[in-house]
Amino acid sequence: MSDRLHDTLSSLRTDVDSTPLADSAAVRARGNQRTRRQAVGTSLAVVALVAGSVGIGGALIGTNKADAPPADPTTSESPSPAPTVETRQVIDDTALLGAADLPPVPPHTFTVGETLDPADAADASERFLTVCGSSPRGDGIPERALLRTFPGELDASMWQWVAQYPTDTAAETALAAITNACAADPGPTESVLGLPNGADGIRASAFGADPGSEFHGEIAGIVRYGDVVLVLGLSGNLREQDVDLAAFDQGILAATDQLISALTATG
Repeated sequence: MSDRLHDTLSSLRTDVDSTPLADSAAVRARGNQRTRRQAVGTSLAVVALVAGSVGIGGALIGTNKADAPPADPTTSESPSPAPTVETRQVIDDTALLGAADLPPVPPHTFTVGETLDPADAADASERFLTVCGSSPRGDGIPERALLRTFPGELDASMWQWVAQYPTDTAAETALAAITNACAADPGPTESVLGLPNGADGIRASAFGADPGSEFHGEIAGIVRYGDVVLVLGLSGNLREQDVDLAAFDQGILAATDQLISALTATG
């Protein structure tokens, strides 16, 4: 061993001998303090870790309400529309003419006789009310029918029949049946009527005299408007030159206007 190394070791020994060693109680106290510091540091680290996990989880599942986008009002379901209300108007006696609305047929005057509401084909048959020899109801059975008679002071009378069918098509079929009966009869002449609001119809007229009887004439205006068929009839001791057919056509037009007003009335 060299002299320099020997001198260094001797110096260290001297320092160690001069430094007093701590007793066992002090050493134990320092160890406990170190353990407590480590435990506190570990607890704080766990709390920070849990807090960070909750924040991250909230962001992932959208629990942060401040950052959530507002609801789009356009995505909410709109209320269902209310069901449409059935607006089909049922006929009543407001669709019938009064005596003052009838076409003039001088020298005859007419008054309101009876009004049947409802009526049926048997009522018309019992009163001998026909159109070209057939029933005014045509083919099919109307849902509802009205009948008003207008007796005259002389041997002539007028009458009005209004019948409502289940559909427009059924009414059109009924009109065709009536007009076909007029076309099959050798006597009547027909004239197509110019009517408003999509109504259609004809006027049929026949005049003659049976042997041994007085003059006799029959005129009928037959109109369909929607699901309704209207007939305005005139019969009696009439000659063709005694009846103004243009005036009668105006009476049919008045009856059509009255029908349309009744069907479109809002109440």
